[in-house]
Parts: sequence; structure tokens; C-alpha cells
Amino acid sequence: MTIEKISNLNQLARDMRYRRFETDCRFLQFTTSRRLHESDPRPLHADRCRLPRGLSGFADKPNVVILATGGTIAGAGAGVANSATYQAAKVPVDKLIAGIPTLSEVANVRGEQVFQIASESFSNEHLLTLAKRVSALAKQADVDGIVVTHGTDTLEETAYFLNMVVHTGKPIVVVGSMRPGTAMSADGTLNLFNAVSVAASQNANGRACSSP
Repeated sequence: MTIEKISNLNQLARDMRYRRFETDCRFLQFTTSRRLHESDPRPLHADRCRLPRGLSGFADKPNVVILATGGTIAGAGAGVANSATYQAAKVPVDKLIAGIPTLSEVANVRGEQVFQIASESFSNEHLLTLAKRVSALAKQADVDGIVVTHGTDTLEETAYFLNMVVHTGKPIVVVGSMRPGTAMSADGTLNLFNAVSVAASQNANGRACSSP
């Protein structure tokens, strides 16, 4: 992330009128990129956050909302053998969720398609819209965790901005993938499962997370 980009995001955060919210918390980043700096330096790995499989039999499973913005994790290519040629932001969030039936074992999951764009197309307006939605969901009593699917080109910038403007004790997990779901070596499915596992875990409240 360039100094100019950081300066722009800092200014955008200062200009955001609703920067102060009712709840107080820290932001979690779970992705293949480096994690955000936190006062607690200990990483909380996804396998430490996963809920016991038996928990799926209980009615009070945590509620996790997936906010989809597009990116490679929602990409699709013409063939399984070529992971380099594909179109980002093609697969809707409902299809991403349907492709991982075991998500129901760790949480009650629902999705919202906030955007469907490649992450290099993220503008300040997109950042503000996403931050407002994340903040609104974090205030809801029936939401225990939030996952944001995102392209890897500007994932770090979005995570940095959300870290500055969203204040909640609930886990917020930003996740992407390096290859589209149509590739034989697709990594998005496991990344998304791990992200939901982290967001659903009580151990993730107020903790920093990194990839295993």
C-alpha cells in the first residue's frame, strides 16, 4: 500500500461523519495476505476458532453474514486447467454459499451482494457504502460475525479503512482467494469456510487473526 493511498484512506476516515459508533471493538482480518497490526500480537488461527461439529445440532448457532463484493473468489474461467485466464466478480454470493454445504455445521449463514466488481475498481464511494453496511450489521443483536469476500488487489486497503472506521466487538473477517473457483487448484472454498469459522467463534471476539 502506497503512502498516497494510506493518506487518502486516512482522510476519508476523518471525513466520515459516523466514525463513532455505539459499540467498541477491534477489527479482524483473515486472509492470505499479512494481518493488520493489533495490540495483541498473537495470531488466532482458523483451526482454533472452529466450532465443534456437534454444535450443528443446537438451535442457537451463531449468525454470520457474508457481504460479497466480487473479486477472484467470485471469479469464473473457461477451463479447469487454466487458473490465470478468468473473469473476476462473476459468481453471486448465494452460489458461493451453496457450494459449501458444511457451512451450516458452524453457523447460520446468509449472504448479501453489496457489489460485484474486481477490487481494483474499488472507489471511495464503494468503501463508504461497505463500511456503512458493516457498521449497521454489527449493531444488530441477531448478527454475531461478518465476513467480507473481496478481491486481493485492494483487499489490504479495504481492511485498513474498515479498521479505522468500524468499531465493534464482533469479528469482521475479510477474505479473498488467489485462484477462481473454476480452477482445479481453487482456494476460495476453503478460505471462505475458514473465514466463516473464525467469524462464528466466540474466541475471535476482539482478537487478531491470520491464516494458518
